Amino acid sequence: MKEFADFAMKKLVPASEAVLMRRYEEHKRGADIGVENKGDGSPASRADREAEQVMRDLIEKTYPAHGIIGEEFGLKNPQAEYVWVLDPLDGTREFLAKEAGWGTLIALMHKGRPVVGIIHDAQKRVTWCGGNGSFANKSKVAPRKLAQASVSCTNLAMFDGSPWKEGAKKLFESCGEAKKRLNCLGFAYVADGSIDLAAESSLKLHDIAALLPVLWDAGAECAMPGGNYKGYSFNLANAEKENYTLVTGRDAALVKEALSVLEGT
Repeated sequence: MKEFADFAMKKLVPASEAVLMRRYEEHKRGADIGVENKGDGSPASRADREAEQVMRDLIEKTYPAHGIIGEEFGLKNPQAEYVWVLDPLDGTREFLAKEAGWGTLIALMHKGRPVVGIIHDAQKRVTWCGGNGSFANKSKVAPRKLAQASVSCTNLAMFDGSPWKEGAKKLFESCGEAKKRLNCLGFAYVADGSIDLAAESSLKLHDIAALLPVLWDAGAECAMPGGNYKGYSFNLANAEKENYTLVTGRDAALVKEALSVLEGT
């Protein structure tokens, strides 16, 4: 997978970053960047659309047989052996609020399984890459109990439509420190060991696909209520209609404790 990971790092990341940072600077100066609300009520801007389009163009030129699933422009050839999954701007609300907590997600799926993942912080120009076996921080993390742990969740409302709404509330009341509004960067910080846990629900394929290879390469446990994502295969033709829940951390015992609280067991 090194060829594909290198393509994502050397081509897709710089191209999307250039678009996002240009539009971000324009937005900070008060320019109109074409903000619209999508059907689900979430905002999207010219930055989202242009960043995805530039990545799609590069993929189509370099790997014309590959499929693409993007948050902004949907599915193309999802039955292909290799399918790229793109979220050009994860955290548009934070982007529009001129805050930190937004990034770009790029994944490559092989027969429905994520094999390459990129989390990129365009503001800090920091990239977490999984799937090529080169993750930098694989040092052990100190064991913690939930009462001492830091836990990231962009917004607890993500659990409102799930069976784990009350469990999620209890989880974040029980933790040592709650981190909010980090979006994909909360998972990146779990991978590098600066946050202990991340737990989110109502995730779409474009939200979760890139996270898993990064977290796996860092040695993190990637669990869902009642199961684990290891060996999990996504139905790409229908995956954007599905909601996923992810609880992850590099301390397996801590993940197990968090799941127990979330599930009320």
